[in-house]
Amino acid sequence: DPIDSDIVPLGFPVRGKEILIVDQDTGLPMEAGKSGEIAVRSKVKFPGYWRQPNQSEEKFRPDPLDPSEKIYCTGDLGYFRPDGQLVFLGRKDFRVKIRGFSVDLMSIESALMAHNHVNRAAVNVQIDPTGKKRLVAYVVLKTGFLETQASLRDFVKLRLPEYMTPALTIFLDELPLTATLKIDRKA
Repeated sequence: DPIDSDIVPLGFPVRGKEILIVDQDTGLPMEAGKSGEIAVRSKVKFPGYWRQPNQSEEKFRPDPLDPSEKIYCTGDLGYFRPDGQLVFLGRKDFRVKIRGFSVDLMSIESALMAHNHVNRAAVNVQIDPTGKKRLVAYVVLKTGFLETQASLRDFVKLRLPEYMTPALTIFLDELPLTATLKIDRKA
């Protein structure tokens, strides 16, 4: 089917599984169309993570619709489209609070990656010299292209709110990668 937006939906839940969108703070189901954490309800019982009770407690929470059961909270954010398809918005562990706003770092990275001259991008939070949090973008440009901080900032502003625009852009030849070739955010 043709996709009518820049976001490709994941599709519909598989048979035997029910997907809930729950509020990240309260754990209660969100109304249709609202974004929250993706949780899975299933008749298949899973006891938890092997020898990791803290992670089990964090991920397996009481079902808000039936407290005698458990749901699995994935750590992913999303919402349901009106046709019932699930849309993935990113990981909740890539969300930060800056100046009172909840900011999804992956959304900023996606906006940067939409630029024709950007090869790779990562966004992180740094403390500026005055002690305030700021968004910093690390960008690898495609070979042979030049951009400025101002041109990328203007590009992001067309796609995202002002508070999600990086305060600083650092251009790199390469981003550090982990052994599995994912961006090494700690480095």
